[in-house]
Amino acid sequence: MRQGRRRLFTVILDFRGGTYIFQAEADDATEASRVWAKDFDVKEVWGMGPAAKKVLIQRMFDPSLRPTPMPEVTNVWCQTALARGHLCLIHVVETVRPRTRRARSGRAS
Repeated sequence: MRQGRRRLFTVILDFRGGTYIFQAEADDATEASRVWAKDFDVKEVWGMGPAAKKVLIQRMFDPSLRPTPMPEVTNVWCQTALARGHLCLIHVVETVRPRTRRARSGRAS
């Protein structure tokens, strides 16, 4: 694992007509999809229960099924899975963190 601050990713799930947006801190898009799959609350996703989440986690951890970089755009990946017979379309987008303002020293002029 690299030293320092982890990167911020936005994970967008399209499932059964709903769009759900989550964020995860990770070192790369693969880890972001795994962190998201383990951590999201199934109660927030209509029509998805614990059994479907278990299948989704297995899919995210399958080493042969990593997020695919999207052509012609930067820092965007796509991944799919089936849960309860329904398509899960998952986009992972590396997200820029807001800049924090630093306090300035010295007196105002």
